[in-house]
Amino acid sequence: MADDMMVWETIVKDPLHDFSGTAPGRGRSRAANRSSSHGQFKETDGTAANNYNTLVQKIFGPMKTFERWDEPKASSAEAERQGERSPDKNDKNAGKGQGKDDDQWSVNCEDFNYELTVEDSDGRQNKKVKPLILKEGENLEISGKKFKLCSAMTGNYGFAEIIEEESKMPFYLHYETMVNSKKRKLKVGCQVHILAAAANRTHIIRLIQRGTDTSLHVRYFVTDAYGPTLSDLQSKRAYQKFTVGTATRLSIESLNAIEDLHAIGYVHRDIRPTSFIIGRGAFESQIYLINFGCVRKFRTKDGKIIPARSYAPFVSSVRYASRACHDRLECARKDDLESWLFMSVEFYHINILSWRSMSNLAEIRREKEAFMSERGARALRMDCLSLPPRLPSAVTEISSLRYETTPNYEALREIFKKHLETKSFKIRSKWDWISTTTAESMDNAARQATNLDPPKNN
Repeated sequence: MADDMMVWETIVKDPLHDFSGTAPGRGRSRAANRSSSHGQFKETDGTAANNYNTLVQKIFGPMKTFERWDEPKASSAEAERQGERSPDKNDKNAGKGQGKDDDQWSVNCEDFNYELTVEDSDGRQNKKVKPLILKEGENLEISGKKFKLCSAMTGNYGFAEIIEEESKMPFYLHYETMVNSKKRKLKVGCQVHILAAAANRTHIIRLIQRGTDTSLHVRYFVTDAYGPTLSDLQSKRAYQKFTVGTATRLSIESLNAIEDLHAIGYVHRDIRPTSFIIGRGAFESQIYLINFGCVRKFRTKDGKIIPARSYAPFVSSVRYASRACHDRLECARKDDLESWLFMSVEFYHINILSWRSMSNLAEIRREKEAFMSERGARALRMDCLSLPPRLPSAVTEISSLRYETTPNYEALREIFKKHLETKSFKIRSKWDWISTTTAESMDNAARQATNLDPPKNN
């Protein structure tokens, strides 16, 4: 195991090793072949990734393979069995078939036991148990291996960093209590990770292991460890803003990540800087999308768009929520992109959103309406010259989308790519944090806050 430790330390402590386009153990993605749209990726030798994957397999066993889902085909009989029907304006249940369809979309998540009940000492069933509390430093056993908690496990839903005691390799344990949780957030998150792996989407972190622990009354899955969020990184910058090169490339890479999620049939509904993270060590150039507690399917397994509900709850953060979310309408791909645009302009200047300090939802909604107009975008560009000159075009593109419309991701990417060319920046220049953030400080930032529930206000 001493040799394994040496290999692991080499992978983690070599930030100059270029793995911006290869997630641990996945190899080159299809996105890498679309160089015109995903310019951040390029071919690598994969040596460190292969070494890393070998160590992971020693701990958890062989990695499971998944069937591709990119072009699902369903017979008419299967579609009828799934209960697909056209939306009815007078039908209050239109678009509410997601719960039933979840059973069709289990995607090998049968390990999660959602019917568990806990018995008292006298044999009576009791579905109420104390909230999960495991302190930092306590030990866990997963797949026959011992792990130590690097952060506490508290509450019904969250994540914690764990380290395998023998190899000292870090991972993240995502967990959910089996009896107190009202929503099955972890099951949906597991499905997203599995479908992303099946489609070889590189902007969603790899799922390594999943299962249940009846002694702790939790279901869980394990992923590769990752670094701080984009919010953490920006807060450490001078004046809390990135350089123009990094801000523009972050806009492109975060858009790529959102497209990866949309490609497997889900909308995120909570796009914001804290929903994006960077990898660790050799993977700190890679951007990943996380926090899938609010995701929702927008299409069925056979590719049909799920009808919108007539009313949808407000699930996003106030600052980045789309106008449709304010109006309590069903969020679609267009709404993820609207939130993405709000987030992206903040990369250039932290105080650029006029509603940042507002608390009145009606006033915030009016400010967002002004922002999402061509005139408003032009005025914003005049106030902040570091923004892309074609920002009004991005606003027009997103505002023209409807619930069922497939966005033109490439058109949006091109707006920011042209901005890089105008500023003479390279698509593969170093990120700001590569030269200013140490690996130790990145790890510390990643160990904060284990609760993934979206805040009521932000």
